[in-house]
Amino acid sequence: MKLHIVNPEQDTIEGYERVDVVDGLIDLSAYADNECDVILASDSLNGMSLEQAHQAVYQMSKKMRGNAKLIVGGLDIRLIARHIIRGGWNTQEANQNIFANSSCLDVNYTRNLVASCGLSIDSTRVLGLSYEIEATRKLG
Repeated sequence: MKLHIVNPEQDTIEGYERVDVVDGLIDLSAYADNECDVILASDSLNGMSLEQAHQAVYQMSKKMRGNAKLIVGGLDIRLIARHIIRGGWNTQEANQNIFANSSCLDVNYTRNLVASCGLSIDSTRVLGLSYEIEATRKLG
């Protein structure tokens, strides 16, 4: 089973089941624990508050089989701040981009969050203002 957790305006990747982030929440009740081989949530954290992101990552980790992959990410608040300070966005652009999201975590915070759910971090990628973390649920 492959899940793609997306904000409502995003497209789903073919071959993945779509799970929408609705009001910052995801509903994974239709899936059994240990059912998923891959959960792709590369931009979904932006649509959640800090508390909702914690709950979502925990829920996702429970749905993962042994050796399953989780790919999670979003905008990095530190990179956004640096971008604004360097003049990358004017005030209007900054407001549009920041307030279009419910939160902006940073890559280190999210790495710690993923690890706290018992997942092993495989890789971290930063591209522009966003990050993506790939993690595995180890067997045993």
